[in-house]
Amino acid sequence: NLAEAERSARELADIFGAGNFYLEVQNHGIAQEDTIRERAVDLARRTGLPLVATNDCHYLDKGDHKAHEVLLCINTGGDIDDNHFHIGTEELYFKSAEAMSERFADLPEALDNTLVIADACHLELPLGASCLPDFPLPAGYTDADRYLADLALAGLKRLGLDHRAAN
Repeated sequence: NLAEAERSARELADIFGAGNFYLEVQNHGIAQEDTIRERAVDLARRTGLPLVATNDCHYLDKGDHKAHEVLLCINTGGDIDDNHFHIGTEELYFKSAEAMSERFADLPEALDNTLVIADACHLELPLGASCLPDFPLPAGYTDADRYLADLALAGLKRLGLDHRAAN
């Protein structure tokens, strides 16, 4: 629904403000994605909204695609031979700037915008210090580990998987 997509894009751009909303384009060599990318480019031209090139990253190296499929099978109890877990592309790896430049040679502005966004981000994580948030404990708890364990056990029980029931 292209009209609804345009309405939503304009609304989100208004909510987030000028320069804070981008239309994402990806190129993993998937035919359906080519159609979506063409429509996103057209939408960007009609609305004046900027494009940003991104890449889905499920594993580090291109050669890791098979290991990723195996991992999906292990996670879901599936069988690698039924090909149910084949994603349809081997391009979900961490791409270099050069590889991204090749994929988006026709959209250099979308590549440039990845740097605009990166430059707008600033995060410093102090080395050797915990960066975990501080969660207040509910009444009756003085130990976060005990609270977490109780939450986990309650979840197992709710799912009928309470390990204590088996013993």
